[in-house]
This record gives sequence, structure tokens and C-alpha cells, in this order.
Amino acid sequence: MTVPWSQQIQQRYQCVLAEDLCEWFDSGIWKHADDGCGQRFLQAVAPQDLLEPAPQAIWPALMPCDLLPIISNGLGDYLCMRMGPDNSIREYVHWYHGGGDWIPWGKTLAEALLFDSIRQNLPGGQRDHAFAAAIEHTLLADDVHPIDRWTRQWLKNKHGVTLGDRKGHEIANTVLELGIAEAAVRCQLCIAALENPLLHELDDPHWRMIPPDQRQRYLFDCGLLPGAVIESIPMEPSDLCAAQDWDAVAANCEQVTNQRDDLAWAWDLWGYSFERLGLQKRAIDCYRRSLRCSIFTDQTVRVRTHTFVKEGQKFSATRLMQLEYQSNDTSEQAYLQCLACPKPDERRKLVREYFSDLAASANGSDAHDYWVKAGWDLGAEPMTAYGDLLTKIETTAAEAGRMALSAIAQTHRQCFKDRYGL
Repeated sequence: MTVPWSQQIQQRYQCVLAEDLCEWFDSGIWKHADDGCGQRFLQAVAPQDLLEPAPQAIWPALMPCDLLPIISNGLGDYLCMRMGPDNSIREYVHWYHGGGDWIPWGKTLAEALLFDSIRQNLPGGQRDHAFAAAIEHTLLADDVHPIDRWTRQWLKNKHGVTLGDRKGHEIANTVLELGIAEAAVRCQLCIAALENPLLHELDDPHWRMIPPDQRQRYLFDCGLLPGAVIESIPMEPSDLCAAQDWDAVAANCEQVTNQRDDLAWAWDLWGYSFERLGLQKRAIDCYRRSLRCSIFTDQTVRVRTHTFVKEGQKFSATRLMQLEYQSNDTSEQAYLQCLACPKPDERRKLVREYFSDLAASANGSDAHDYWVKAGWDLGAEPMTAYGDLLTKIETTAAEAGRMALSAIAQTHRQCFKDRYGL
């Protein structure tokens, strides 16, 4: 009798798969995900590929070592399962190949696929990382893709509801009430709240003459527009600023950070919302929390904070320096000094060494967590360092009883060796 794919994968990675992922593999529904079209995740990684010693879908070093790719959009991005310390799947994330950023899309595969099917109908226009949305998809109609039908059935079985053809804030509020893909939905709501059609669509020579990077800053915060520019634009300054809803941004970020503390974009935007109001202490508190998050969770391009930072630097660190913050915690201050290094490659090297030193003097789960940070807090330098890092992550994960994380790290290590000979 043939052993089901799900059992083979669980044995291979010493993990426990949830019911929907088991059905995904064992029922063959993954075979319908064979037409990746750029805007959707509809190109499955075959289960037999995940059983290989070095699966081709894994991007070693660029992809965090707790991720296993499940579905591609055909353009290099992947929907990945993210393994937790208890050897079960923690969540599913959208991993972007252009920079290595990731953002949670749901606690289950069905939840993440549902978000993929509705995200084009959420408020706001900038839904993707490297390219603008170009296709408007029909929402969960009767004749949709087989993957959407499967996802809709899971939603109906779990929540007893269907989404129909809701769009905009109506569908956003519905999925939030159901607790579906909350971080991803609230991130999109923040992007929508900051969008300013008055400036996006402005056909004025004074506006067009502003350098692109500076324009992005003003699109992020209309309150930064200098008086000379405002006077040259034929509209009321109050109208320009009223188009943004920073109260909504703060409210959404607060909800996200109440549930988890590892997403830099939420702390960054919440901190900046306080900074705009002159509440410096509260802003600093948020930025300090963001410092602890990986730079790969900051979504800088989508939320436009990238225009405030030097190459590869954390937005939170940049703002703390701007606010002349000095920490009383010697370890935190040492870390800030690493982030203040002006050269990106040297900065990454210093951060890797900072966390490597902490890992070398720690034990158990702390040691494992520090080794992961050494590789994926800012990104390690030089690239060759990932070979040793992945070996240490594999070893310390096993010592901490995190067998699935150890197996995945070992797989990433094998991929690194096969691709780069290191």
C-alpha cells in the first residue's frame, strides 16, 4: 500500500501537518495548482519535490530557514508554511523573492489561499511588493478555479459562511470578524488609509518636478509637504492631509501588535503615527519593539518607509537616531551602534557577529533563536557565512527539541551546499 504524501512529508521533516494540508497533498488537489499566473499562487510544489534532499523550490540563505515552500505564483514568490518550535506549522506566509521579505497570510493553508483569492478586492491599490495589481479577479463565484472551490468549502465547513461578492471594507470587515488572515488584511488597510488619490493623480508641474524619492516621502506622509510646494499646488492644504487616515493606521497596527510582536511594519507605522503627534516617548517605545523584529518583516516598499532609510537599514533604527535616542541597556545600545554603520555590507557583518556572540553564550532555545537572528535579522555578511549558520541552527534546534526546525534547517543547508558548493 502506498504511503500517503502527508505521512511521508511528516516523516521527512519530523513534523505534524494540519488536516487541510494533509488533504491538499493526499487528495491530489495540489495538481490543480498548475497554472501560476503572476497575480495568484496557483503553481504547486509537488510533494515528491519536497521529499528530495535539496528541493529546488527552496532559496537557501534568502529564504528563512523555518520556511518550506508550498505554492508559487510563477514569478519567484512562494506561499510557504512556517514551522513552529512545537514541530507543527505556525502559519503560512507570502515570501517575496525580491528582497526576501515575508508577511503572514493565515494560520492554515485554506486561510492563506482564501486571502490570495480576495486580496484584489480589498481596499487600496498597492497590494503587491514588486508590481502593481493588474487583474481584477471574480470573488468566489461558482465557476472559479478548483483551488478556490476547495478553499471556499473549507471556509464554509469551519465558519459556516460564504463571502459572496463582497468587496472593499465590507469584505475586509467580514474576514476580520472571522479571524482570517488578520495581519495581512490589516496591513492592506494601512496601505489603503495612507493612499492619497489627490497626489497620485495630481497633474501639476511643481509636483512632477519633485525627485521621485522625495515624492514617495510625501505620499507616505502628506504632512511633510513643504510650504513652497503646497502653495504651488492648486488645492487646499487641509484637503491634501485629510486624504490620509493616520488614526486608522494606528488602530490597525495596535490590533496587530496586540496579537503578535514580530512584525516590524506594524510597530514602524504605529510608532510614526505617534511621532507625527509629537508623542516622542510612545514613538520610541514602538521603534524599540520594532528593533527586535527582522528587517524582512518591515514591508518597506508597500508602506513607503523605504524612502527614509539607507540601504538595508531598519526604519526603526533610523527614526531612533533621528530622535537622538540613547539606550540605558548596554546590549541594546551596542546593537544600535551596529545598525548605525553607514556601509550596508559592514552593517550586516556587525549584526551577524553581534547575535553570533549572544548565541555562543546561550543554551537551548535561546541559542537557536540567536543563531536564526544572526542570519535573518538583517541578513548575514558575507554570504558564505550561511553555511556555518545553518549547521549551528540545525544543531541547536535539535538540542532544544525543535526537531522539525532542525530538519528544515538541515534541508536548507543541503540546498546551500548544492547551489553554491559551500
